[in-house]
Amino acid sequence: MVSMFDFNERLKMAEYKAYTIRLDPLVGDEYEKIANSLGLKPAEYFREILTSNLHLNTIRSEVDRIENLVQDFDKNIKNVLERFTHENRFNEKYYEDVGGVYMMLIGILMKLNMEKDDIKNMQNRGTTYAKNNYIGKTE
Repeated sequence: MVSMFDFNERLKMAEYKAYTIRLDPLVGDEYEKIANSLGLKPAEYFREILTSNLHLNTIRSEVDRIENLVQDFDKNIKNVLERFTHENRFNEKYYEDVGGVYMMLIGILMKLNMEKDDIKNMQNRGTTYAKNNYIGKTE
């Protein structure tokens, strides 16, 4: 991006390119009045306007480029999170497996003639352990 200082310095040192513009007489009169009120010749005033416009367009294109980068980054983050969530969520097979293991363990405990209160106590301890170590645990 061209800084205002560099651009203005080049204008002072370089040869100028000349352009002719045609304006509606009323518009031209207004520009002349503004230039005169600023103590400038109309050509100098137009040069300042066009230079400022060039800087604004350069800045605008940089802002647009950065906005596009941010939007692309946002889309990529959303896609990655969506894919990660999809790939790492529990599916029906997981719950079938856990349910099967749970029922098998309950069956084994019942075959060993464990008391219902002992089984419930083990379940409570398992729930507490899961809450402390897995569910809602932050690192």
